[in-house]
Amino acid sequence: MPMNWKQISIWATATLLITAFMPLYPASASSAGWSKTYHDFPLYLGTVSLAQASNGGHVLAGTSYNERGDRVVLLIKTDVAGYLEWNRTYGSEDSGVNSMIKTTDGGYALAGWTWNGAYSEDFWLVKTDADGNILWNQTYQGSPKNDYANIVIQTNDGGYALAGFLNDSGYWFIKTDFEGNALYNKTKVVTPTLIQNSEGDYMVATGTSLFAFDQYFNLLWVQDYGVAASNGGLSVTSLIQTADGGYAFLGWEQYHRAGGAWWLLKTYPNGTLEWERNPPGGLQIIQTSDCGYAYASGSYLIKLDSQGATLWSQPLPGNPDEYFIVHDISQTSDGGYVLGGAQGPLGATKYFWLVKTDAEGTTNTAAPITSVTIVATPSPAPSSLAIQTPSLSPIFSPTPSPSIPEFPYATLMVLVATASAIAVLLSKKRLRQEPFQLR
Repeated sequence: MPMNWKQISIWATATLLITAFMPLYPASASSAGWSKTYHDFPLYLGTVSLAQASNGGHVLAGTSYNERGDRVVLLIKTDVAGYLEWNRTYGSEDSGVNSMIKTTDGGYALAGWTWNGAYSEDFWLVKTDADGNILWNQTYQGSPKNDYANIVIQTNDGGYALAGFLNDSGYWFIKTDFEGNALYNKTKVVTPTLIQNSEGDYMVATGTSLFAFDQYFNLLWVQDYGVAASNGGLSVTSLIQTADGGYAFLGWEQYHRAGGAWWLLKTYPNGTLEWERNPPGGLQIIQTSDCGYAYASGSYLIKLDSQGATLWSQPLPGNPDEYFIVHDISQTSDGGYVLGGAQGPLGATKYFWLVKTDAEGTTNTAAPITSVTIVATPSPAPSSLAIQTPSLSPIFSPTPSPSIPEFPYATLMVLVATASAIAVLLSKKRLRQEPFQLR
């Protein structure tokens, strides 16, 4: 019989007394730390984008596989504690995503590529509602070969701007209206560090230079910084506008010395250099609520002060014998951090990975449930029993399916949503008055 998790129902005559349990996590789940690897969702070699949902949950986007082995776009929605709420796939044959943002209407925009049926791939922009349902999608062909959109931003006028790579022409910029209809495009001028500033101008960091373009992508100014040894320039991984109207960007100078060197540059609003630092490298940097900075470098979360000096470095949860990488980071409303990336065994399939830390970068959690005592009366027990509670986030998925074909043979499963809510699913193990140890 299917279980309805909205009410308590007991068939026949049975009484269960649950005595003693410990919560899986405290009532304020958003402030506690945790780590989730979503093993149902393999990740194709590529990036994972992260956004905060309007209801406080988290959204991940990346390129995965369908049942035929084709690359498809995957959007995952979790609750505030990282438990899966829904997932959506888009595209067929050969599609992928490199960038995802939350839009002003609470939905999402995803940019990447899709197969055009003519032996090549085109820029692809997908717009969804808050539940991941597609509202519209648009493709843009810039060359007869493979073209890939690497970034999407929502512009100040409600439209979108995309930047990416044309197989035979370098980089490509497209400006669209609010429904994704292309308004104009430019080639060979941008990299995947595109942002729009508070005045409506577009900013691009590449090499050792910062470029400013007007709303029609005409060049306004350029600043070159010539960091300590600009042999070949920087490979810029992240560009942001800071709270004071200036800019910060992180990049890797490959030819500076053996192993390369990382640079963090901070500028004034007019692009004049304010300071430069040599922190450990990373992919995505953010400015934090205290006007400092945070980013992930390898297996560590690093916090910098407003002048780029390191305040702390915290190890991220993960098996040191496995591969894991953080592609995106965001600060949450409780002052902590949420990080999205990939994790999996070396040389094997990688999976979507989501980490939540507290404000100090730690992922300590409350002690898990260790045992539950159940008493059933009368004895012998009746032939059918089910216990149901209000909507909960499961610790484990029901196995077998949530039905109770025979009783008193039962298996214990505990589902916890808060410190005061517990439900028990019973099937296939003799029920006795004794503790059931949870694995």
